[in-house]
Amino acid sequence: MTRARPQYLPNWPRRMQAPFAAAYMGISKTKFLDGVRAGRYPKPFHDGSNALWYIEDLDESLDRLKGTRASSGRQLVRERLNDLGQDAPRQ
Repeated sequence: MTRARPQYLPNWPRRMQAPFAAAYMGISKTKFLDGVRAGRYPKPFHDGSNALWYIEDLDESLDRLKGTRASSGRQLVRERLNDLGQDAPRQ
């Protein structure tokens, strides 16, 4: 079985190991891990011996670096519906 390469993934997984998280951020694994140690990027979640990063945490860190606020998918839907003058569906 061959390992998937980041540039060939059709959809990014919700949580990912360092090589994929770095590719998602558009930087090298070394630069990504240096940024994690420096506090620029989020710390991983540990599932057993696996260090994993959630895509939402990576998005928030990119938004913070860019200087914009992060919005969840649910929040974006609510904002869009509000712009259209419709109520957001309740869960």
